[in-house]
Amino acid sequence: MLVTLSILAILAGLAGPGMDLVRNEQVAGVAKELVADIQRQRLDAMTGNSGKGFGIRFEASGTYVRFRFDDCNDDYTYDADGCEGREEEGEAVKTVLPGTILLKKSDGSDFRNDVLIFDRRGTPRRNTWGFGNMTIIVNHASGMGVSKCIAVSMYRIRSGIWKWNDRSGRYDCFKD
Repeated sequence: MLVTLSILAILAGLAGPGMDLVRNEQVAGVAKELVADIQRQRLDAMTGNSGKGFGIRFEASGTYVRFRFDDCNDDYTYDADGCEGREEEGEAVKTVLPGTILLKKSDGSDFRNDVLIFDRRGTPRRNTWGFGNMTIIVNHASGMGVSKCIAVSMYRIRSGIWKWNDRSGRYDCFKD
């Protein structure tokens, strides 16, 4: 009886950290995939013959769409409903994340068709063609485990860990 209890105690001790490991690996995997997709869109915009660029539209907290930006009316503005029946998203590829993973903005709000477009120079732009620096938070739906961040700025795309910064008194994206 004592041997059985000790074996069960050992197994219970091993199972606890296992779930944290699984959660952290899920978050890390999705963050790596998203960084790769963002880098690909930037590279395609700089090397492709697309005209205006390539982009990503974050539909909601669990889906995003990669696309070629076809500016149908040449106004350098992303029109969500297109113009004259033509879509401004060419070659669209939709990615649906696992239900346990959520994408958030750095202020904690949800994505609602937020757009990030890279022009021919690789500069991140928003839907109105203004500069589009953005920080994306990838975390587990349970709120447990580590949260990853992806910071898209003028000159680089960087991933890191999203955690509290005692110096600034706010959350920041720290290098892995």
